[in-house]
Amino acid sequence: GCFTCRVRRKKCDEKRPVCGSCSKLALKCHYKAPQWWATTDQRKRQMQRISTRIRQSRIIEKEGDMQEYVKRVGALAQKAPVSSRDDEATDPMLGEGFDPYSYTPTTVPPLSPYNINVTTETQAFMLPAQANSSAPNPSSAATMDLAPGPASHLPVDPKGKSRKKSNPIQLNHAMDEGLAQPNRSLSNYLLTVIPLQDEDKPLLEHFVDNVVRVVLPIPEIYPGNQTHVTEIVNSLQNNRAYLHCCLSASAIHLKACRRLEDQVDPEIMDHRFTAISQLSRALLRGNGDMHVLNGTLALIFFYSAVSSPEDYLPDISWTHHFTAVWNLVKKLDRPPSPFNVSLIAWIDILGSTMVGRTPAFSHTYRTKNMRGISSGLERLMGCDDRIMYLISEIACLEDLIADPSAGMVEAEMRKQFADLIAQLSWTEPPNKNFENVFAGSGKIKPDKLTKLISGIFRTAARIYLYSVMPGFNYHDGTIMNLVGSIADTLSYIPSGPHGFDRCLAWPLFMAGVHSVSSSHFRRVLTERVAALGYKGRFGSFGQMYRILKEVWKATD
Repeated sequence: GCFTCRVRRKKCDEKRPVCGSCSKLALKCHYKAPQWWATTDQRKRQMQRISTRIRQSRIIEKEGDMQEYVKRVGALAQKAPVSSRDDEATDPMLGEGFDPYSYTPTTVPPLSPYNINVTTETQAFMLPAQANSSAPNPSSAATMDLAPGPASHLPVDPKGKSRKKSNPIQLNHAMDEGLAQPNRSLSNYLLTVIPLQDEDKPLLEHFVDNVVRVVLPIPEIYPGNQTHVTEIVNSLQNNRAYLHCCLSASAIHLKACRRLEDQVDPEIMDHRFTAISQLSRALLRGNGDMHVLNGTLALIFFYSAVSSPEDYLPDISWTHHFTAVWNLVKKLDRPPSPFNVSLIAWIDILGSTMVGRTPAFSHTYRTKNMRGISSGLERLMGCDDRIMYLISEIACLEDLIADPSAGMVEAEMRKQFADLIAQLSWTEPPNKNFENVFAGSGKIKPDKLTKLISGIFRTAARIYLYSVMPGFNYHDGTIMNLVGSIADTLSYIPSGPHGFDRCLAWPLFMAGVHSVSSSHFRRVLTERVAALGYKGRFGSFGQMYRILKEVWKATD
């Protein structure tokens, strides 16, 4: 049997890759001897961790918060969102998106009564000062119970006791080499203002110092105020569901980068369950929509950015979370923050291409494209907003072609295909040549890098457009040239753990899944994944590469 059943002294049905017992209890199933099998003492500690996970599973099942959350989101989808808006001019998603150079203090609660200088490896940014941090924020007055405070920072179990960990993993404050940042002022400050149990403090520190920079590298290249960090920090301070989501994501990232196997599973599930519980209760009350929106987006975005391709722990699909996002946006009494506008658009557009459905806000993107309104996607993720809007249009076309009831004839398909090809060409810059992204000082030139990333997304969008048309064949010379073009453009983008390959999961997937076995794209991608080290093993990028290897094995 598997080693997990052997240490539990249970009968194993030996199903591969996961036996029935491990699957039922959401445990890591080992058919190769794991590290903890080496000594009797290690086996005892592992058995304690397994017992903790089983108790967690039973508590989650008994409480039913995850199931209740799914039901409440489903109920939201069954009824039309409540909205006072009568025309598209007041569409909340029509607002401008993320801008690293701007900061609107009214969109987030006060941060602190004094300035904090936070230095990254490339630049420093100042978090805005406020005159009085103790004043309640109007936007969160109705949901103050979501904010961590002296009496509310400890999640409560079904028996009403403060959360305790029977066997907490010891996380060193000194991060592994390559993960540590030279300046800890922001994380140290947060540890003084956010009440946490001692075993959770390293998770918060790791999230602020490492996870944010790993999942959002593009804003870091812009000098000046880092408004994305400001918004994340404010949510950490004032939104309990958001806080526990980030602590769970931090544990997931630690698990990936330190290869901790299942040692941190209790921490991951503890914080995941607490975040879901908070969101479920807020949905039941029907208030605190902005807090719920922030927490739900965090569950989608941060988890997708750090999750393992082999994740076996119970979770809720991003599509279910996004149903809540769509309904919440429709009934908000004010637009989401620019940062959230960008996150929503990014998740909606690229997620829709993966499930073959029209994006939820496709009409909004069409309007913004016609009016030249940015969603902040280039400044946050590196890709020109116009290209992202056109990817949304291609997803709409794919949905129409796949729907027999739409009655789309071939002539209409060809017309829309030609229109989209032309519009993608119009997004080409006047100077199509790519240049070195490094300035003489060694710093990244943001305009040069985003031009390269946008170019790769544009080429991938063309491949995607060809792929949705009837009769598509990836052995066609046009497709092979487009895939080869992406491989060539990659040579201009910095690779390795401090590079930007993780920003390119979607276009690399589009190129890889439509590449032939002889394409040099496969060799280039394999080399760049190896150069990434541990950063190539997790998140959307890690899952993308694992799927590609399976596709190549099947098609070749």
